[in-house]
Amino acid sequence: MSSNSSALAVLLAGIVLGGVLGVGFATVGEEPGTVTLAPPDPEAPPASASWGGPQCLTDAPANAGWIATGSQANSRFVTVNATLAHDRDQQLAEPRVQAVGDRRYRIVFSFRDAERGDAPPDCPVGSHATVSASLPSDFRSVTVLVGERPIRTLERPETTTVLLYPLADPVNATA
Repeated sequence: MSSNSSALAVLLAGIVLGGVLGVGFATVGEEPGTVTLAPPDPEAPPASASWGGPQCLTDAPANAGWIATGSQANSRFVTVNATLAHDRDQQLAEPRVQAVGDRRYRIVFSFRDAERGDAPPDCPVGSHATVSASLPSDFRSVTVLVGERPIRTLERPETTTVLLYPLADPVNATA
């Protein structure tokens, strides 16, 4: 499949999934013709993730490390975009979003032993991941971790404006 066909397939899947999720989280409002979005479940907030690698870090996009947060309807989104430098014999596992109590959340990047010898030779290797979660609008904080090591904690901002926070690029996952 060509890269254009792959990109089109991903776009179409996203549109379909977005429509299904949007309908699933919508309820009929009190006024005729209105729709109210249900708030996210505080114990299991909806999230999506994409990740890949390993790849040569010299091929990784520049300035790829950031966290964005902002308001949407009756929730707040948090999106983490990170390149993670790691050992050649590891691969990134599925990133997780976890509720840890008291309106606090964690986004966790972890690694497992590589199943294949996919790591490119003769270059530092890393993986790229993007995670987005819809948290309750009154969340207190979200901490991004590599394994058990925190790399950034954000307290809920008072503003509804979208805010962007830098991450190291790449994040050192070997420390």
